[in-house]
Amino acid sequence: MVIIGAAKQIMTVLRSRKNLTDEEKEILGDLHAQLTTAIAVSEKEVDEIHKIEERLNVIQGKVMCWERYWPMIWDSGLDEATEYLNAADEARQMTKKLEILCLTEDREKEMLRRAKNLLQISMKRLGEEFKHMLTKNRQPFEPKHVPVFSIADKEFTINLVRHDVIPELRRIANVMSISGYADECCVAYIGIQSSALVENLRILEKEKLRTEDLLKLEQVSFKSKIKRRIQTMKMLLRVYLASDKWLSEQIFGELGTVNLASFTEPLVLQLLKYFDKAISTGPKNPGKLFHLLDMYEVLAGLLPYLDSLYSDKAISQVIIVDGDMVLRGLADSARKTLDEFEDSIMTYRMSETFAAEGIHPLKKNVMNYISALTGYHKILDSLLNDHCGEHPMPASSCTSSGVEEGNISGGTCDFSPIARHFFVE
Repeated sequence: MVIIGAAKQIMTVLRSRKNLTDEEKEILGDLHAQLTTAIAVSEKEVDEIHKIEERLNVIQGKVMCWERYWPMIWDSGLDEATEYLNAADEARQMTKKLEILCLTEDREKEMLRRAKNLLQISMKRLGEEFKHMLTKNRQPFEPKHVPVFSIADKEFTINLVRHDVIPELRRIANVMSISGYADECCVAYIGIQSSALVENLRILEKEKLRTEDLLKLEQVSFKSKIKRRIQTMKMLLRVYLASDKWLSEQIFGELGTVNLASFTEPLVLQLLKYFDKAISTGPKNPGKLFHLLDMYEVLAGLLPYLDSLYSDKAISQVIIVDGDMVLRGLADSARKTLDEFEDSIMTYRMSETFAAEGIHPLKKNVMNYISALTGYHKILDSLLNDHCGEHPMPASSCTSSGVEEGNISGGTCDFSPIARHFFVE
């Protein structure tokens, strides 16, 4: 403005001269027009800066009033929430306007700093509100709340959070995304949902049948409980993952800046970590075999479903590579645990004297254990075949083991892999 004022004064002095040529008069006329335009633009910029400063003061009041008391905004009502969202979005707009303007004065630069600071504060707060809403409005996810349906049924989902808060979560995600904070919002979502998955997996652990109880059950009841438990685990995990996928699509689906696959991979890895934990947790005592076989059968049935649920190539790679690795680990751990069962028989020592009459405790326990294993005969046969291949047992071994001739065919024993496993040992 100072330079423009000085130029205007010089032009006025020059125009007061009487001996100007026509060309000089034309030049001065053009200069006058340019100065007039520059003055108008400058005055407009000053006016705009003044308006921005006034709006910044209003925005600061709306944003900072929540910082002093820190109640959750959405708990206070939708009107308050809408006002805060609008203030946060205005902070973004003011920041953008100030960045476009050629700021030279310290006062103007300070305004830009204020606008950026308000934007950062509001985005941090919206992230906290987002996490709070996801956590507070989570719906219970328990076996009794999930209907039983067939494996052949279409993808089934339930509301993981109250349905009426989804639009509000979407509004927060939208404002954070257009403000350049989409990653922070995604991280908040992934963190909360991963924690929720861990909690739901703990619920499944509570449903786990104890080995002592299994060994006391009759054969029919035992097989029924195994089948029901495995079916329940498959259904729960299928429903949960499909529901989480639906929820992420509802919140972030319209945001072109967000890759929906980024929500899925941490969840799948968290799930695989849960199954992998079954391998590393505790010693490989015989009682652990039932849990390992449960985990193996559930994961083996779940991996193809996961691959069909998520179309992203990166997720498919995780499922194929990491999932197969965990599956192999479960299989290997199950085989080693079965070997441990045989070793425990060989090294068994009674702590008390056994009377001649009655059934020996070792024999009783072994028969109960083997009887319980028949409930898993299909999966055990598969694991042992995969490990050792289809190697039939020689007839000579059958004969020496007291096997009836009816079970000998073509010079080999017609036994299942699990039976061959025990005989060979």
